[in-house]
Amino acid sequence: MTVKPGMTPWMFPVVILYDELVVRCSTTGLPSFTAVLFTALFSLAYGLLASAPGALFPAGKKRNIANWIVLILITLFYLIDCFVHFQFKVFYDLQTILNGAGGVVTHYKRDIWLLVTSPAGIRSIILLLLPLLQAVLVPAIVKRDRADMPNGRPEAPVVKKMRAAGALSFGKRLAAGILVLCLGISLAHAGTKSRIPYDKEYDYQTACASFGLMTGMRLDAARILTGAGSAEGFDMADTEPVPVQPPVIVHDEPEEEEEEKVYGYSALDIDFEALAQEGGIFAETDAYAGGLEPSHQNEYTGLFRGKNLIFITAEAFSGYVIDKELTPVLYRMSTKGIRIKEFYQAAGAGTTGGEYQNLFGLFPTAGGASMMRKTDHHNYMTLGTQLDHLGYYGQVFHNGDSGYYNRDRTHVKLGYSDGYMAHWSGLEKLMTEDIIYSDKEMARATFPLYADRQPFNIYYMTISGHSPYGRHVNHFSARHWDRVTKTGLPDEVRAFIAANLEVEDMLAWLLEALEKKGIADDTVIVLSPDHFPYGLSYGGLQSLYGEAPDTNFKRDRNAAIIWCGALEDMDPVTVEAPVTSIDLLPTLLNLFGLPWDARLFPGRDILSDALPVAFNAWQDWKTPLGTYTASTGVFTPAEGVREEDIPEGYVDEMRAIVRNKNVYCQRLTEYDYYYHVFGDEGPWAFVPGGED
Repeated sequence: MTVKPGMTPWMFPVVILYDELVVRCSTTGLPSFTAVLFTALFSLAYGLLASAPGALFPAGKKRNIANWIVLILITLFYLIDCFVHFQFKVFYDLQTILNGAGGVVTHYKRDIWLLVTSPAGIRSIILLLLPLLQAVLVPAIVKRDRADMPNGRPEAPVVKKMRAAGALSFGKRLAAGILVLCLGISLAHAGTKSRIPYDKEYDYQTACASFGLMTGMRLDAARILTGAGSAEGFDMADTEPVPVQPPVIVHDEPEEEEEEKVYGYSALDIDFEALAQEGGIFAETDAYAGGLEPSHQNEYTGLFRGKNLIFITAEAFSGYVIDKELTPVLYRMSTKGIRIKEFYQAAGAGTTGGEYQNLFGLFPTAGGASMMRKTDHHNYMTLGTQLDHLGYYGQVFHNGDSGYYNRDRTHVKLGYSDGYMAHWSGLEKLMTEDIIYSDKEMARATFPLYADRQPFNIYYMTISGHSPYGRHVNHFSARHWDRVTKTGLPDEVRAFIAANLEVEDMLAWLLEALEKKGIADDTVIVLSPDHFPYGLSYGGLQSLYGEAPDTNFKRDRNAAIIWCGALEDMDPVTVEAPVTSIDLLPTLLNLFGLPWDARLFPGRDILSDALPVAFNAWQDWKTPLGTYTASTGVFTPAEGVREEDIPEGYVDEMRAIVRNKNVYCQRLTEYDYYYHVFGDEGPWAFVPGGED
């Protein structure tokens, strides 16, 4: 009996399904039964397509080589996906991988090596290489039957027949693969209308979880090539509006009753109806924005007018680090500033995605390419542009490498008057060599550049809190190790907290410097993380959080600080309603009394009467009434909220609102919408009453 070496066409679907399950079980755990069925169906389609190239060659060496090449590419795809998730705890979309891959390979070789040599890394490599090893070894050890091939070579007529048969087999496999793929797409559309639509509420993470990693990447690539993401439509259905629930703002001390003051809208003189009538690519966005109700100004409008601003995006910071004894400065600023009791920084696109949320008040719908696209627009609503217009001195500092995530090309366009300085673009000359990546040293080295140039607007992107976390693999963990020995936490968590003590020391130094100079009351400091500490293991996250981070909201729970010395002399203000990072920009625009329009932001001024909803790009959302999880389609009422307290149709209407906000993020990322609205004049010409 003749044994044909190599892989049969049915082996490819088996290998792809096997790889899908290995990666899923190694990263996010067991997939649901429905997800396995969809993944199996799509794996069958991809497997048939993957087997087609080999069919063009006769059975033997050439066919085996073709199959090996395809199999190697498949194996690399799943290996990369697996290790990306090990490091970042999410599956990165194509644009984020392409945008950050070069920097990761160049600057974080040690992180990669630690991942590869970890027990989970070694186990995943072995499991994912098994199909490839089988395909390579079996043909090598099975003796081929050459009885029908005189002298080892077939005759010319035989060659023609083999080529014709190969072409026919190639066509059959291609057609079968496309047919199964179409069937899978149809079933995905039909079977997920109720909770995870295949396209209307598409999200890369949800697609990977529901249909498999290869399907998630296929959908992502298709959206990039066709522009489907930027052309997503708003849900303009005529439904009853959700009752506006006022944000929960608590004054810690009772105030005397005063005559209620009437505040105007946080809106500019924009004729959205006239803009929509112009037609074109912005017409639908104009109609959507024009149909929104702007929030009102409030007693805090202009509270920070004319004050200095220092905004810090803190690398891998976590609010769980804040402790009255261990981090007294962070504790002071978080309790004596504007208290945000429930804050979320949604993960996505790594550090550049977190920065994007903080700087632009938008989710990075184009993944790692979002910052590059947005900085090519007229970004009138950023703090850099707004405060620069008022004559503020502005500069951006980063104590990491200048060109990582293309910051040398994007951060010079953020509107700060004196541009961007990082290592290898000038900052290294101001810092001592042994602590070149220290957050505290960055503050000490740069403070003299702006301290006497008031009013100033400074943006810091820190790096000391970056992974890996270990006493012997992280300089800052080692430096502060003795300060966290009493925590009783696992070593990796202690190392994480120790590394983040650089932020504590940075703020301690800044506050002392501001107070010595007598400008602490005239300086606002804002701190927001870029993402949750994804460098920790799941066990480490659970130890840090005190609970399993088994939902997006639990994982992304964090802390933000809005502090000013003058606030310490006022009655504390506490915001109880959930807040996200994209709410910070509109809140600060209101506090600084700048010209802005609430209808131009998917986020909200957290001190206003705007609908308090925290949401993310996964279509999850949270309000004072409860939490909706898109991956399960389940709405869970908040503690103390009864079913009868929830208005009829509330969940469906909120789903539409959140989806529209995500679509709005897409439109504002892809297109220069603010220029369409304001032209060359900018928002300053649209202030009601003609005031600047």
